[in-house]
Amino acid sequence: MNKIARLLVVATMGLSFLSVRVRAQGEKNSWDARITFLKGSVNFYPASSPNQGYVAVSGLPLKSGDRIVTNADGQAQIAFNGSGVVTLTPNSSFTVKALGQGQTSIFLGLGNLIAKFDHLLSGQNLEVQTPMAVAAIRGTEFGVGFSKTSGAKIGVFNEGKVEVKNHSGDQFLKPHQELAVRSENGKLPHPRPLHYFLKYRKQMAGLRKSLAALHLKWKKKHKNVFRQPGPNRQEVRKSLMGQMRKLGKIAQ
Repeated sequence: MNKIARLLVVATMGLSFLSVRVRAQGEKNSWDARITFLKGSVNFYPASSPNQGYVAVSGLPLKSGDRIVTNADGQAQIAFNGSGVVTLTPNSSFTVKALGQGQTSIFLGLGNLIAKFDHLLSGQNLEVQTPMAVAAIRGTEFGVGFSKTSGAKIGVFNEGKVEVKNHSGDQFLKPHQELAVRSENGKLPHPRPLHYFLKYRKQMAGLRKSLAALHLKWKKKHKNVFRQPGPNRQEVRKSLMGQMRKLGKIAQ
């Protein structure tokens, strides 16, 4: 092998090593979000082709831009680093906007989600966006709902605090409080006792058990940060995306 060829090999190896390091760093600095449970009919729209749906599969790692839609009989559960879990109720649409550890945002375009998280670490921010308001999560047990007719509803269960914001200002919710937002510009109402989300108390009790089970299953890296053991997210996603494509696209 001549000198030029050896230099080309070394350069290629260096670029490959750099690519692996950049990919690993990206995974390290973002939430490991995966679908962990499915029931009934649930569709998945990948970020790479947002208008093309597939039948969702359990275990799929998520990335920014992915959307999950539960149909009338569908439910889905998504884990975040083994440190948080979100349940989507039937007839819900959920989009991952950002998965950075410093700023995580998800968009609820329709339906309801119920969530249980460990206490967020310093520097971690979690937002749930709806078309009418944003819920900035400061605590651990919360619910968010949205419909075109009744607007957005945000509530806190037994623990935590949530800041609700729209163009008019903000309000803070404490445990056992909720509020409804019917306009993105209208003045926010004062919090009231939990009412709308009382029907989801059983789901919240189930989420507490699910999160405890995730703590045992996922490998703990450091305080409140867990990782799914086994192959990295990109390898798992590639494999499961291949399976979904073989099953075929869903009718639009």
